[in-house]
Amino acid sequence: LSGHNWFQNLTAPLLAAELQYFRTPRPEWERLLLRLRQLGANTVSTYVSWGWHEPQEGQLDFQGQTCPERDLLGFIHLVQEMGFWLILKPGPFIDAETLGGGIPTWLLDRLPEAHARRPDGSGWRYPDSDQPRLSYLHPLALEAARRWLVAFSQAASAWQFPKGPVIALQLDNEMPGEGFLPGDPEDNGYDFRFRGDFNPYLTQELWPEWLQARHTRPEDMAAYYGRPAVDFKSLAFPSSWVEPRSIGDLRFWMDSARFIDWTHQRVLRLYAAALRESGWGTPFYQNLFSPPWDTGGLATNQGGLALAAGWQGQNIYPEAVRTPLVEAYGFQMGFEEYIQHAYWRARLAKNYSPELPGLASEVACVNDFFLQALFAGGVEAACIYPGVQSNPEPTAVGVFPRWGMEAPLRPDGSLLPRFWNGRSLFAYLQAGGRDFARSRP
Repeated sequence: LSGHNWFQNLTAPLLAAELQYFRTPRPEWERLLLRLRQLGANTVSTYVSWGWHEPQEGQLDFQGQTCPERDLLGFIHLVQEMGFWLILKPGPFIDAETLGGGIPTWLLDRLPEAHARRPDGSGWRYPDSDQPRLSYLHPLALEAARRWLVAFSQAASAWQFPKGPVIALQLDNEMPGEGFLPGDPEDNGYDFRFRGDFNPYLTQELWPEWLQARHTRPEDMAAYYGRPAVDFKSLAFPSSWVEPRSIGDLRFWMDSARFIDWTHQRVLRLYAAALRESGWGTPFYQNLFSPPWDTGGLATNQGGLALAAGWQGQNIYPEAVRTPLVEAYGFQMGFEEYIQHAYWRARLAKNYSPELPGLASEVACVNDFFLQALFAGGVEAACIYPGVQSNPEPTAVGVFPRWGMEAPLRPDGSLLPRFWNGRSLFAYLQAGGRDFARSRP
């Protein structure tokens, strides 16, 4: 891809920080970008919230006509003027503790038939705002998402590298995303057998199509599963657990898991196609969420997501630690998690896309060792997330009174002590310049 040229010409490592313009008063953008430059960042990252830019159906605003903080194009221009590269993350689902995870409330209200469903028929819900999650592959949800990605592209694609600062796009967020993980979030009691979407369109239309593509003939499917022959539409997608008693039973459960993974990959491929058709030539990436180390590969097929998006980043948020090595501000990782997140996942993600930097797409700098361990483990590019606190949080954007308290900068741009955890490391890595940027992990 022509967009990869920015990496081939790097003379410094990719060091980023997140500034979400829609959470920040417009007059503060320049001051806070200056602070990120002082932090040592050469790249800015930001989500682009669909619900924020289309508050009412058909009324899109990317230039700040309805609100100064909707001036995405002005923000891109300012980022370029100040000499940064830029990563944009248009979702459609962005999470980021926003209303609906970035999906417009009017759309969620208008499409109840396109809501994602649990095995018992109840709705998957985004926990931060307690709003429904859309069924990714429902035709109505897909069409709405495509319209959003095309509108975003029409506004912003002219700013991609080399004419502008945009060097990459993130597809969706932490696929399958917050609200789709089964079990009790308080104790991470996930039941990964039922992590999919049970919207009738998926279970009654896509599942039979997937079975036919996999087995070709009903009799071949019946022999594979060791069951009497049925047509593809008669074999229901499993919604309750039945202990496998044979190899055929186990094959059936494995195929149900493969189908769930396929739905995630299918969504990313469709999003990527919509963006490519709209003129984007930059790399796309998907960011892996940060689960407990011993369940890290169970939520979805990580390699499949990497193939669908083209570049795999990883988010670093420790959870459910055992005997933490570092204790600070609630950011704790046990020894096993340092091995998992700083070493193994770094190499795994790098293997998926060896021509691009090994990317930690979101990591806090509340502790120096917490941040440094990633680079010691082989990460080549990182984004400090978030870079700036939001206090108070705009009520039209987020669901909590304040947001991003682990950031190194207060809303007015003043520094917190953790600022220096990022600054000292970024200065050290910048001193390596081209040598570091082109070195092997």
